Amino acid sequence: MTLVYDDLYNNIIAKNAEKHSKLRVITGYSSGNFVNHVLDDFPNLKIEMYVGMALQGISKRDHELYRKISDNGMGEIYYVDRLPMVHQKIGSV
Repeated sequence: MTLVYDDLYNNIIAKNAEKHSKLRVITGYSSGNFVNHVLDDFPNLKIEMYVGMALQGISKRDHELYRKISDNGMGEIYYVDRLPMVHQKIGSV
């Protein structure tokens, strides 16, 4: 197993984006700008994202960007709106 802690965008997202049609993300927090950046860099990639700390609030701007992404068929964004909240730090393969 390799621990990746440096240049995560290139070492994880960019390295795998061309190999897959969908990126599934489980995260505590997110930014609509970051999701748009990924989609701009990899236009053939769809995003399925679960925002685990949504009970702590999503900005109106991010929510509007997520709606636009979903409405345009570029991905699906889900909010965890019940306890327990999710703030993944580790996953398994």
